[in-house]
Amino acid sequence: MVVSVETSLIETDYTNRCGVAASFCVAAPGGGDNQDIDGIRAADAAVIDGYTRISGTSMAAPHVSGLAAALMEKFPSLTSAQIATRIKEGASLNGLTGLSGQTLANDGEDVMRAIFGHGFINAETSSAPFASLHYAIGSDLSQAINLDEAKLDLPAGLSKATQERIRAGTFVVFDGFDGARFTAGGDTIFNSGYVAQVPIFGAAHTIDTHRGSKRHGEGYAEAAFRRDGQIDMPSKWAPRFITTGDSARLSAASSVWDKKIGLFGNLDTVRSTEAVSYGWDVNVGGVSVRPFIQIDNTDQSDDTPLRGYGAAFVADIGRGAQVVGGIKQASEFLNNGLLGDGHTLTDLTEVEYGFVTKLSSQSDLFARISTIVLEDVDAFDTHFGFQNVESNGWTVGYETRTSLGHFAVGVSKPNTLSQGDITLITPSGRSKEGALHYVEQRFPIIDDNHLERFIAYGLNNGGWDISLGLVEDRYEPGTIGASKLQLSRSF
Repeated sequence: MVVSVETSLIETDYTNRCGVAASFCVAAPGGGDNQDIDGIRAADAAVIDGYTRISGTSMAAPHVSGLAAALMEKFPSLTSAQIATRIKEGASLNGLTGLSGQTLANDGEDVMRAIFGHGFINAETSSAPFASLHYAIGSDLSQAINLDEAKLDLPAGLSKATQERIRAGTFVVFDGFDGARFTAGGDTIFNSGYVAQVPIFGAAHTIDTHRGSKRHGEGYAEAAFRRDGQIDMPSKWAPRFITTGDSARLSAASSVWDKKIGLFGNLDTVRSTEAVSYGWDVNVGGVSVRPFIQIDNTDQSDDTPLRGYGAAFVADIGRGAQVVGGIKQASEFLNNGLLGDGHTLTDLTEVEYGFVTKLSSQSDLFARISTIVLEDVDAFDTHFGFQNVESNGWTVGYETRTSLGHFAVGVSKPNTLSQGDITLITPSGRSKEGALHYVEQRFPIIDDNHLERFIAYGLNNGGWDISLGLVEDRYEPGTIGASKLQLSRSF
């Protein structure tokens, strides 16, 4: 039922009131009591300009029908009952006046509803969200994420420029009131920002079974094989280098970098897990070839503990200088879930090369370049995908060793994703039955080439390892981006 009001929102004397039909009644423009002056303009072929003025509920009803048609076009997934609800919920009693001067302020809601029902229709209000917006995952809206309560995570390891490109995109969301489809900017949906990696000594620990633990200095025979007080060298088939630490930081040449491995930024996209690397050492034509395998050191659901393999190549080029190269093939979990805890197991290939030059018996100049290529990962509604993705980073630094500990300073280009595409299966709409429809969106990765300067300190004293690191904010030079203090004790 529709109540007619004139342009000033006053009840007309010719209209019927809602009365017992108030629950499904609204008010709409029907023209004033003097239709020649205040009537609604209607098409009339019999007059000169093609229009005439008419007043009546027959003019008010088409306003409601027209709004219903517009809402059905805007929200094709909504049922006719849901459209009617939107019209009623969007209507308002504010500003309406009864024929005898009744108003909401003076006479209250019950009186006004008996006259106007839900109130005067409003196309803008009825076509806007009534509740919080939800981002859909799954087959229907039962698992949708309320964006008023939480935003979604972008994959770790993205540059700021890539994050901004995704957050500038447009995505389909749904009204928590009735599932009506709307669009929202990526900044409404996704978190932004990055976590700076802090270079520190002690991110990995290498034991050379021929020399002992380098953590305590060259020549310390903590791990050397002994028999009757004498060093008994192990079989050539036994691993020479045993390195433990973060799987994302362990590289093909971990046995060379040792403590320095923590100074090189790892790819944040790779999930951190504890791992151990077993490496061998074979001299081929004056080049130290160091094949290795990497074993998962955590309780993962995957049945295969082998997580990586490859080899490093180390050559002395004189005057205390070594050149290093390496290749690593690994299976790693990626931090690519929309909800923070999701991850996908995939393969990656890392190629690294660099050098170490001894400036003195107590100081080194070193450099390392790393390229990581990820195997393509399919996108899902709950996980980002990666296509032709590659990461590049490098570090140049200086280390000195004193009785007070290890000190290092340097500059690095963080190992963020550098090229390729990020993909995501995003909702595009839903059927009247509630089934969701999806489409793939693709975002090119941008490498912003920002640099970071860092300082690191490490000390082993009485079995205690102390590590401290400071790194510059890559986007605000001259300010500290992050710091880290780490204490551990050997037993």
